[in-house]
Amino acid sequence: MLTSCHDSVRKGLRWICRHTHRTATVRLIDDTGFDSPPAVRFCTFQNPLDFTELEPRLAFAGFPAEAPGGLFVAIQGAHTDAFVLSAPQTGNSLQVLLVNPRFLAPADDVNNTASALRLLLLWSNAHVAGPLATNRRDHVTRGILGFVYGALTGHDWSQVEGDYLAAPRAEHSQDRLTRSVGGPPAFAVILRRDYRTIAEDTATGERWFAELAERYKVCSNPALSSFALRLASCPSNVFAMYKENLQTLFTEIKRVPTLLRGARLLALLSANDTTDATTSMLPSWTWR
Repeated sequence: MLTSCHDSVRKGLRWICRHTHRTATVRLIDDTGFDSPPAVRFCTFQNPLDFTELEPRLAFAGFPAEAPGGLFVAIQGAHTDAFVLSAPQTGNSLQVLLVNPRFLAPADDVNNTASALRLLLLWSNAHVAGPLATNRRDHVTRGILGFVYGALTGHDWSQVEGDYLAAPRAEHSQDRLTRSVGGPPAFAVILRRDYRTIAEDTATGERWFAELAERYKVCSNPALSSFALRLASCPSNVFAMYKENLQTLFTEIKRVPTLLRGARLLALLSANDTTDATTSMLPSWTWR
């Protein structure tokens, strides 16, 4: 069976995958018209922030993908194609089916944080193929989000978020999440009590959050408070919105971890304000 990793065959750069028996063969098609070869890279599920360069000639010829697979990326000028393949594995044990992402880059470096967010975009927007591809990709993107938020707010916060997501509707989980925000206790208590304010209207909620941060001397800069909310709720959009200012904003927000923790408290409570059994790290707020 042949799988095109893009819906349109008119796309100039695209990965295709052929499944035969228990083998997946990956091949790159380049119809962009460039004379130079594209950059071709690969990340495993186990090390989702660590690219390996692939030989373009090998990609054009096609090659069997090793289990369990990962993220294939090709870049040619303004053309980019990203593809997540979950390659078949032998065995039926749970251990074989699981992937355990590792994050080896120094998390306290804002350059690594920016790079992780760029890779999050590639993983999130990539087309998928193969058994468990979506589940494995979601496991990786959750791990990258935890890495990014932990890098900017402290590694203990990553653990707190993980514990909360294990039981988001339990009172003790919400209590610990609230206490872990830090700063004046009233700041987090009010955020928890009134978290639906921002879900109802992001513009109103944005002003409310900035005023609350200023009132409790967490942050007197409304622009930084706004950035914290957007980073906490829709990290994939911050590159397009903040562009060349992003590195500076990362540096500034690391100095006030309580601000981003408070924004994440709002995001997590909103994202899991449902009665079903699913959990989410990001809310569905609408930003204008």
